[in-house]
Amino acid sequence: MSEARLVAEEIRVLGDRAQSLSKLVDHPAWKTLREELDRVKAQYEGRLARKLTSGGISASPLDQREVDYQRGFFSGAEWILRNPEQAESSFAQALERNAE
Repeated sequence: MSEARLVAEEIRVLGDRAQSLSKLVDHPAWKTLREELDRVKAQYEGRLARKLTSGGISASPLDQREVDYQRGFFSGAEWILRNPEQAESSFAQALERNAE
């Protein structure tokens, strides 16, 4: 298959994904996903707060890698939920860069 045909096929697939994403955002489950992310984040923050406030001087230190990982995960998930159109645009830009 020629490179032009591969790029055209990738663009078609991206269009299909954009259409699916649009349907997803309009679906009632999108709100449920948002609520679930908020619930899981609140649970994590509660555990973190308990770790920070318990044990006094003899408390075990926090695992900074774990904190950074969770921060990045929640930040990324929230960004996608707030900006689904931009997420799809970012995918399109990445596809264009890879096609060049």
